[in-house]
Amino acid sequence: MTDRYEIEKLREENPFKFNIYMWILAPLSVVVSVFAAVLCKNEDMENFWILPFAYGVLLFLLSFFYQRLNSPAFTIINIIMFIRYVFTIFITMLADVYYGLTIHPTNFNKALYLMLYEMFAVFIVQFFFARYRFKGRSDEDNYAEVHGTVAVVFFITIFVTALAIVIYPQARQSLLNFSFSKAFTYEVSELMNGFVFVFFKIGVNIIYALLILLLTKKIRNHKILSFILCSILTIVFISCNWTTGNTISRWGLLTSSFVGYVVLTRSFPKYKNAILSIGGVGFILILIISSVTKQMIHDTQTFSEAISNIFSAEYFNEYFQGAYPVSNGLTSMDSFASRINFVTFLDDTISSYPWINRIFYEAGNTTEEFYLSYIGMRDKILPTIVQGYAHFGIVGSPIFSMLFTALAYISHFKVRATQNIFYTVAVTQIEVWCALFMAVNAYIIQRTTVYFVLLLLILILDQKIKWRVVKNQ
Repeated sequence: MTDRYEIEKLREENPFKFNIYMWILAPLSVVVSVFAAVLCKNEDMENFWILPFAYGVLLFLLSFFYQRLNSPAFTIINIIMFIRYVFTIFITMLADVYYGLTIHPTNFNKALYLMLYEMFAVFIVQFFFARYRFKGRSDEDNYAEVHGTVAVVFFITIFVTALAIVIYPQARQSLLNFSFSKAFTYEVSELMNGFVFVFFKIGVNIIYALLILLLTKKIRNHKILSFILCSILTIVFISCNWTTGNTISRWGLLTSSFVGYVVLTRSFPKYKNAILSIGGVGFILILIISSVTKQMIHDTQTFSEAISNIFSAEYFNEYFQGAYPVSNGLTSMDSFASRINFVTFLDDTISSYPWINRIFYEAGNTTEEFYLSYIGMRDKILPTIVQGYAHFGIVGSPIFSMLFTALAYISHFKVRATQNIFYTVAVTQIEVWCALFMAVNAYIIQRTTVYFVLLLLILILDQKIKWRVVKNQ
């Protein structure tokens, strides 16, 4: 029987101590806004000091509720917001010249209002979830106590995955891969049968969860050995998300790393601090290396040029939806206003789901495609707030941002309440991708989370079937 836990009680064992950092970041944001206002060299952004100031005030108020909200979702959302509203704004305001993409006529005033509006909307959702209560389990309950089963649906998925690995060399190369090679530039999904590729993506997650479950049960009397083997298996799982084939996927790396963290800490709670410290340092190093490598491979830059570029105002604006991309996006969406309709909305939100996309999908009909075709570039991302503006107008522009914030927190609460490792692997990735909404957008989120939603569907079907292929004692 499941006991009822309040979120405050659950947070007592959480290794994140983000409230301390919040009390540092909040006044720092206000100080940055003052310096930015006084030292601003960018005429386009002379009023943007209000963003770090407002963020600092709201973050300070939110810090009193961190015990209720502290989670991967909370950490990712608020770190990205700090980078976007404080650091990016600060370095852009201090730049003499902005060398990134700028579309005329500019929409900087509207961009300022929408970014501020989005900030308040996201904080309102976070304050709402500070009151959330749910039925769940404590972190002391781990997967060693799960009476999990693998029935025929899981068995079929694993079989198709194994078949894909045997038949398609691209599938084999995408496993155990931390490639730095320029030759590794194909798109895996384009070289595999679409049906098989969907099963392959889902199957990788099922196999990882199943092996973790078996290791924690079969070697439960040798905790250290079990922990080492599960850690190695987690590194292998992370490597499978290192690249999509044609580019290094840092957000995929982040997502799979959080999955590994949640799974390992739930399976081995005694090693939680070691997992957090060693894993955190390792992740930061890999993230820096992958960022530099991506610049060197795709933009043919030297090491010093790559380092300089990833700390530039242009880089942070494009990757964290700064003022310039928002302004550019608004201009492009205004020019395509007559072509944006309900079908465009469906293409933006559910076009990646199998069979559904055959009913209405029109190639090049997403707001992302409109934006990329307008600017004549393929490596940019349309900000989420601009997608909301395109579909719902100014008043409804933060709807996507509010929805993804809510979904991220709901997903986290669901993970905390379950003892099913398959469910945890799927929902944790949904949580992290939704929390990344200020670095990606609605189209990217639905395109990447479709596999985890389908995994949840497979999990439901699997529980309905009586014939068991694997039964844990």
